[in-house]
Amino acid sequence: MMSVLSPTASGLVVALALFLITFAVNLETPLYTEYARLGGFGTGITALVFAMYSVALLVVLVLFGGASDRVGRKPVLLLALGCAITATSVMLLVPTMLALLLARALQGIAVGVGVSAAAAYLAELYPHNAPRVAVYVGMMTALGFGTGALATSLALSQGMTLLPISYVGAVAVSLACWGLLWLVVGVPPVGGGLVRAPYFSPLVRLMGMALFMAWGVTGLVIAVLPSRLAAFGMAEWSGTALFLVNGTGALLQPYARRFDARRALRLGLLTVPTGYALLVAGAWIGALPLVLVGAALAGSGCYGFTYYGGLTSVTQHSQPADRARAVAGFLVLGYVGFALPSVIIGALADLVGTMPALAAFGVLIVLSSAFLWARLPSAST
Repeated sequence: MMSVLSPTASGLVVALALFLITFAVNLETPLYTEYARLGGFGTGITALVFAMYSVALLVVLVLFGGASDRVGRKPVLLLALGCAITATSVMLLVPTMLALLLARALQGIAVGVGVSAAAAYLAELYPHNAPRVAVYVGMMTALGFGTGALATSLALSQGMTLLPISYVGAVAVSLACWGLLWLVVGVPPVGGGLVRAPYFSPLVRLMGMALFMAWGVTGLVIAVLPSRLAAFGMAEWSGTALFLVNGTGALLQPYARRFDARRALRLGLLTVPTGYALLVAGAWIGALPLVLVGAALAGSGCYGFTYYGGLTSVTQHSQPADRARAVAGFLVLGYVGFALPSVIIGALADLVGTMPALAAFGVLIVLSSAFLWARLPSAST
């Protein structure tokens, strides 16, 4: 593949591709409730469809996380962005719950191979700025996850439709970026196998449990909150709530780096349960300010403190030979947390009601936070 763009321009295109891949993931979130209503589905199936993303991502992450090492960054990134484009196009052509099942699987594949490939690509394009590259990757992905839902919420504020302009815009811009990717600087493959099993040391398990809890809150915001807001006539605000969960964490990452890993984790263990409690209380009584403040606090704890603190602990205290596999193990536990609680709470909500199910998960979050807080003094040893 011939390259035409300079390394600087290539980096910008790769960063844009990373943003667009994550932008597509939550693009349909504000319409989940409408898809479910038209298909006659309940909260449980909605949560299951949502979880398809994490299932596909985990399979790809575990089995093909090294694909870009073997075949090159550019081909894998082209594949990832192509999957994201296809997912959104499917929802444009067939806006149904069953089509969303396929779209979520494609989005999981896109993120599973695309984020690692883009991060490695940027690190190789800017070898003297590796720490800053890591910050940029974190910010681009967090903003991408949040702004997709926000864009659709803004589009729906002009009137309900199953074909919002945000879908069309995402496909158009992504197609342009996909074309530009063919022109970026090529980086030779570094080699290695496609299958690399994650590593789960005691430290990785502990940090992964913290991420499991934090990303479980994020998953519930995406999967369950829209139906609660819709019950109070505020469905269009679900995208804003999701943006706050992701966006505040992205903006706080530079601030979080002022703290050591243990202090950042403790801040996360305080802000995640507090934010979740405010968010659920607001959804319970229909108080939008509480929902938005709770989403912002939960996002600060999830992406601003817990993710940073856990990842820093894993990378600092793992042996060099096991570091990459340890990071993979940390992320695997996080993505299981992103999907599993949503499926369980979604099914429980159909049996006992949404609010009792959310309250039960809140109790579990508080107990988990207390357990992790007690274990943190020995986490770095």
